[in-house]
Amino acid sequence: MCQKPGRQPPVDSTPMIFKHRFPLVLVAFLLGVQFSASFEAWAQAKPPAKNRPKISTDQFTLLRENEQYSLSFRSPEGTQSIPISTEWLAPPEELAQEEGQPFSSILYSKHVTSFPIGNGEIALHFSSFDMMTEGSMMGAGGRDVFLIFNPADTSLRPGLINLGITKERAREGGCFHALMTHFLIADANADGNLDVGIVKEEIDCPDEEDGSNRPSYEQHVLHWYLFTPEGWKKEEESSWTDDYVELPLVEVSLSPVDFVGLFLWGTFDSSKWMSPPTYTPAYRKKLLQEERRKSSASPAGSSGVRPKAKPPVPEQPISKPNQQPQ
Repeated sequence: MCQKPGRQPPVDSTPMIFKHRFPLVLVAFLLGVQFSASFEAWAQAKPPAKNRPKISTDQFTLLRENEQYSLSFRSPEGTQSIPISTEWLAPPEELAQEEGQPFSSILYSKHVTSFPIGNGEIALHFSSFDMMTEGSMMGAGGRDVFLIFNPADTSLRPGLINLGITKERAREGGCFHALMTHFLIADANADGNLDVGIVKEEIDCPDEEDGSNRPSYEQHVLHWYLFTPEGWKKEEESSWTDDYVELPLVEVSLSPVDFVGLFLWGTFDSSKWMSPPTYTPAYRKKLLQEERRKSSASPAGSSGVRPKAKPPVPEQPISKPNQQPQ
């Protein structure tokens, strides 16, 4: 019997195609539910950082002439230069304690690391390092200083991160001491301005009081210096964030801690330096990758026997002793 035009099929009738493929429809439905749940979870997950801090090492140059510092930079009007207060980079009261020392802690690199803070101003990071080229003391030391540059009026002001000596090493009586300070940047308190994170590492001599005859390695907890209108101020209770960026080493290939760690334990792998660290800087990961590559390529590496460590290659000084950047 023919069906009249416009008449709908009975409610209880089911097309044959759905009768034969019902299991496939059910599977598709279940997959759809699973995909929907996965999509919802993805949407609720924390998105990756979008605007990561941009670091530059070629916008500013440090100049020094006759014990006076100045900052050179490019502008629409051409290259400009403004003076830097000497006590910001070379505090007289601290330098007095270095009288007669065979190396200088104020041998600054001419290369200045910079990054936008977020309030229209620019952070400037100055780094110094010098080391002995002979003698058993194997001394070395340097500083890291942060200043704030305002492009609107080309003015400078202190960043208030006063750390003194930030990297050093020395050997006395066959015993090593080493210090390294690592710097991170991120908007740690989500106020739109970049903060500075600091992680210190130390290698010390054996502790005679507790009877230990082995050198110790320690990585100190992270501290953020939060940006304020006056400058960066230390926050005692600090936590890690996943969107930080590391400030690069300046004209050195490794830190004093890496130098001593390799000398004492024969490896750049800081997890084998007594106590595993929480944070491993990117440059050290590259050093370790190169170490492993050389080890696997050597006959000793293929046999599973670890070769004896060669004497470490010293950190590269920023310039020759007693030579100041021009």
